[in-house]
Amino acid sequence: MVKQREELTPCPEAVTTEKSRRTTTLGLPMTTKGDRLFPLTPEAVRQLTEDTRLKVKIERHYPAAIHYSDSAFTSAGAEITDRSETLGCDIVISLDPITKNEARQMKRGATLLCLYAPETLDHDDVAALSSRGITVIALNMVSDDRDPRKHPIEDTLSEISGRAAMTIVAATLADRTTGKGILLGGVAGLVPCEVVVIGAGIAGRAAAASATGLGATVRIFDNDPYKLRSATEALNGAVIASSLHRKVYMHALASADVVIDTTEGSASTRVDADETNVLKQGVVIIDVTQNPGHNFPSLKTRHLSRVPLIPIPGTEDWREKERVCHHGACTTVPRTVAMALSNTLIPLLEQVAAHRCFIDAIKLNKGLQRGVLLLAGKVVNRELADKTDHRCVDLNIYMQLS
Repeated sequence: MVKQREELTPCPEAVTTEKSRRTTTLGLPMTTKGDRLFPLTPEAVRQLTEDTRLKVKIERHYPAAIHYSDSAFTSAGAEITDRSETLGCDIVISLDPITKNEARQMKRGATLLCLYAPETLDHDDVAALSSRGITVIALNMVSDDRDPRKHPIEDTLSEISGRAAMTIVAATLADRTTGKGILLGGVAGLVPCEVVVIGAGIAGRAAAASATGLGATVRIFDNDPYKLRSATEALNGAVIASSLHRKVYMHALASADVVIDTTEGSASTRVDADETNVLKQGVVIIDVTQNPGHNFPSLKTRHLSRVPLIPIPGTEDWREKERVCHHGACTTVPRTVAMALSNTLIPLLEQVAAHRCFIDAIKLNKGLQRGVLLLAGKVVNRELADKTDHRCVDLNIYMQLS
């Protein structure tokens, strides 16, 4: 008798699908310093949560920095939580300098996206990040993948700073209580205010464009003739563009009502203590660089969140004829900054979400590589290594071995 063949019953097995893959968390801890900047709008959060595997966690009350409620972000798909949980995410966006104590709260192997300036990280901060195997990327150093001269986030923030600075100046001068009660631009029979812009880069051209649009007389100084030519062409010859001849430069400063500083400082632009007396009393100086005060080292630096910009007659500042270098122009328009950062961060984060991990995205994107400060805890940026006394590892070699 032939034994009947048994039928095989298929046994269901778990199959890995796109939905079953691990969700990547993105944390937004609140800024605690004077620069109350916010990186993403509710619309950007909604797009990220719907189009990628990112789960966004935001520290409670942080959205108030751009005049949004927490509920506006929960409606967009974000989770409102405490600071420690946002620091413990896979990717953390911190627009404040990260401290060593905060670094110790971060998840091992996480990625930190930040704005970098030379004074933002010291030896102990870097050591703490390194011990946790953190990858640190300076957003302002990330360049266009095809053109290393273009830095999308840095260039955007520079343009905002230049335009915001002139908006603040115009409002301050016109204020009858804390200002002089005058218009930046002249009217028939009256001479307009004089504005000196130091540097003809993106921030300088933006400031000059706003000032000329308001009717001011604008002089822009730079040692790069190509930048000066670009500025005059962009503004249809409405500015007086000059190379940094010391005598001409100091003469312009002596008659300036407003000074907008957009450069990090050099011997040709620096105004020492014995030269500051040439500046008018009540001159408004706004520095939009990352390290304010380089060109006016003897002047006090003051964040724009502190008012007034112009000393009020009869006060101590007025009697001492104090001149102050103000900074933090971006913080006066935080929602504009959030919208601009969203436009540049969304493509970056979508690209990262398409890869297995952040390091894979770095390997395939030359522009992203230029912003890497630490890779898996190893310092790969020479400037940071020299400043903080850490050993520098070659990024290309390390990526080949990882």
